[in-house]
Amino acid sequence: MKKEDVLRMAFQTLEQRQQTYGDPYEGIALMADMLSAYLGVDIEPHDVCIIEIIQKVCRLKRQDGDHLDSWIDIVGYAGIGSEVADERKKEKVCFKEYLRKEFGMEDPSSKDIAEPKGKA
Repeated sequence: MKKEDVLRMAFQTLEQRQQTYGDPYEGIALMADMLSAYLGVDIEPHDVCIIEIIQKVCRLKRQDGDHLDSWIDIVGYAGIGSEVADERKKEKVCFKEYLRKEFGMEDPSSKDIAEPKGKA
């Protein structure tokens, strides 16, 4: 099968599953919260996508790489994971901007300690 076909099938699968299960990001976030509570460690939504990809890779290993559904699911989870990670990065940027505007703070990575400017 050609890569274009796999990519097209992954997109169609994502659309079908969204109709069946709802917003994938809400589901991924819920799974991250549940895994975090169960394991007692912080699991981010993109971690859930990575875990799902690992599961699909394990299935492929057991099937000598001959399971089309797993290849399609890997593409889907990679797409969702990249969008989730991108949104998380935007949230961090927004939070840094909020701190800078509200408290006159510099980016902590540019200094050893972030200190407020002009507010006591």
